Amino acid sequence: MACPLVINKNSVKTLAAWWLSNESSLNYVGLTPKSGRGKVYIDMHSPGIIVGMPFVEAILKESSCEIEWHICEGQPVKSCPVRVATITGANEDIFFCENLVLSVLSRASGIASLASRIQSILQEVSWKGTMYMPDRRTPGFGLVEEYAMMISGISERKSSVSVRCKDMDAGSLKSAIDEVRSRVGSIPVHVACCRLDEACLAAGAGADILLTGLSAKEIVDIASQVKESYPEIQVIASGSFDDSDVKLCATRYVDHLTSLKLCNGYAFVDFQMTYVKDSAKNTEPTKYVLLERNEISRLNCIKFGRSTSETLIFA
Repeated sequence: MACPLVINKNSVKTLAAWWLSNESSLNYVGLTPKSGRGKVYIDMHSPGIIVGMPFVEAILKESSCEIEWHICEGQPVKSCPVRVATITGANEDIFFCENLVLSVLSRASGIASLASRIQSILQEVSWKGTMYMPDRRTPGFGLVEEYAMMISGISERKSSVSVRCKDMDAGSLKSAIDEVRSRVGSIPVHVACCRLDEACLAAGAGADILLTGLSAKEIVDIASQVKESYPEIQVIASGSFDDSDVKLCATRYVDHLTSLKLCNGYAFVDFQMTYVKDSAKNTEPTKYVLLERNEISRLNCIKFGRSTSETLIFA
């Protein structure tokens, strides 16, 4: 189910403006279309779950374009191609943000589609644990990734409510855990481990276990032995799981799972834009606006308020 109301609108607006500012300042494809307003269809060409609408809307709003959706966010699409949206706006503005719109849609939908498949598999095997979002988000794209996973039912595990210790912490693992506990109070502490002896030492000190860099078989072997001795300890398994192997780790010995592929390694959903040819010629006469040199600084203000048929001439 789509949840656009949970997103900070100012954050989305800032992201959209930053993404657009990182696009090339010159888009030479913009030399080809005629000036005026145009219409573009967005078609979905591969099955999946469509996600990312709030971010696409923010991009288009920043570009002075409008969009009408023909499908609900979070809705699974099985038969393709299917038309999902119609964009209207100045041709040059649509051209400028085209790649960005398609990239956000394809990536967000790819994440949501993989997350949904993983969730379905975990439900089929009646696993009682929780699938968490990975901590490794893509810089500048983390909010989109978090939103896409949330729509598919993946839970967030905020770093602010837990402390992660490495297995190579100074002194000894036990002293490192004791030092952290003396400072964070009741906040849960979990230790990243990749060997059984490390996991047992951390569990003996009262810390939860985060198993990383291991195969599914190794995870289950270590988790089962730790749980036998320390049944109260929470075991978290982190790896590059996907819908082909995640069920191997979904045992009663593993309390939580997280997959790095949810942010790096998912398959994109294919979206394409189709430009609509307008048979009716634009009969509106071209208007010329004369600007003195000292008025050039006002160009940005004028740009977004003038008609698309106006041409600027500098005296």
